[in-house]
Amino acid sequence: MGTICDADPSLDNYDRYDVVVGHDPSGTSVLNMEHWKQLYDSGYFRAFDYGSAALNTAHYGQITPPTWDPKNIRIPIRLFAGSSDELGDPTDVTYFWNSLDVSVRKFYKIYNSGHVTFVWGKEVSPWMNDVFSLL
Repeated sequence: MGTICDADPSLDNYDRYDVVVGHDPSGTSVLNMEHWKQLYDSGYFRAFDYGSAALNTAHYGQITPPTWDPKNIRIPIRLFAGSSDELGDPTDVTYFWNSLDVSVRKFYKIYNSGHVTFVWGKEVSPWMNDVFSLL
């Protein structure tokens, strides 16, 4: 559907839509959203760019933000993606999954959902059953 919340009325509970979007964006900071935009615009998976060589050097000891290599992640990863998620696009999530070392890839599944369906979907049992089985 492509609304601000990437909601799909066939999947998501619109009874409380006014309450949900009344608190949007929530659960993150403006700085965090700026970092997401930097990642998207640059195409690099790296630390936040403070916008100047002096500030980056103060934070990182180098003039550019350090790049992160997903192959260096050493904790087990379990990914849940939505087939119609416009924020965590399945193509991007799959790319990230494939960038991980195989030793940490524990679970990856794409569900019939959008981005917010995981929080306020009408039918949550597909992923909740998987979450409980992974606990």
